[in-house]
Amino acid sequence: MLLAIPAIADIEGAEDHPLLSRYPGSEIRSYFQRDFDSIFLAIGPMPVQSSADRIPEVKEVFGRATVINYRVADPAVSVLQVYQNYMVALQRLGFNALFECQSMQCGRQFTGGIHERAAISHANRNRFRTFNVYEHRQDVRYWSGQALIDQQAVHVGLTVFQRAATEPVLVILQIAEAAELVTDKIQINPEGMHRAIAQQGKVELEGILFETNKATLQASSADVVAVIGDYLKQHPDANFYVVGHTDNQGAFDYNLQLSKQRAQTVVSALIQQHGIQASRLLPFGAGPVSPVTSNLNEAGRAQNRRVELVLRD
Repeated sequence: MLLAIPAIADIEGAEDHPLLSRYPGSEIRSYFQRDFDSIFLAIGPMPVQSSADRIPEVKEVFGRATVINYRVADPAVSVLQVYQNYMVALQRLGFNALFECQSMQCGRQFTGGIHERAAISHANRNRFRTFNVYEHRQDVRYWSGQALIDQQAVHVGLTVFQRAATEPVLVILQIAEAAELVTDKIQINPEGMHRAIAQQGKVELEGILFETNKATLQASSADVVAVIGDYLKQHPDANFYVVGHTDNQGAFDYNLQLSKQRAQTVVSALIQQHGIQASRLLPFGAGPVSPVTSNLNEAGRAQNRRVELVLRD
């Protein structure tokens, strides 16, 4: 571990991450933390071609996200001193490198590419702008890596750089700890269902959750099924398809079958527990063929695993 020392002039609410403390004499100039979000880690250098929005090859990782910007107050401290201290600490923790580069190995305006343009939706995370760092003139060190700590995946990105040789060393530390996205925060109600069906002809059944790779409803879904039953009783002349969807992980035929089984589970619960006529509900499995977003990351896959009520007539 790096040596922890009292904060010099940290911004309000900021603190070191429990995994890695600061280089002695550093102060926190910017701080960001959320229970579930993403960070972008470089896994390759900046592309050679010139473009205003070019970025390095990146890996987006999800979990409990923390981004801390440090400023090393002592002007006598070098980029290499700070970087090597972090490297020793990361190695002791068992991290393996994904990518590492130094100055022009990273490519021109690498720091701006990874910390500004790659994370454009996260602009408030870093108050230090890095576009005026020119890797061919200043010392820039970057490292990204991953480790399994307490049986949980942890990803780290580390940037140590100077804007100019006479300015203090700056550090951007990114950490993503494995965390499960809670997807049942928004619950449906009969009024919202009616409005969605009137406008779109369908409604996503928020809060309908299944056991992993099974067609078994989680116990928390019971209240949502009851709301759906109430809606169907309030609109006795409407008939529906109950459509199951999966992400694209696994075999296509398996996902088709699983999606139909999950749709059938919802239909059976509505018939058996809430007295809805079987003729009003037709289960259908769409598998992975109609995603609402990209399946390239777990946050997107979680959104694509869903059940919808689609109006028949």
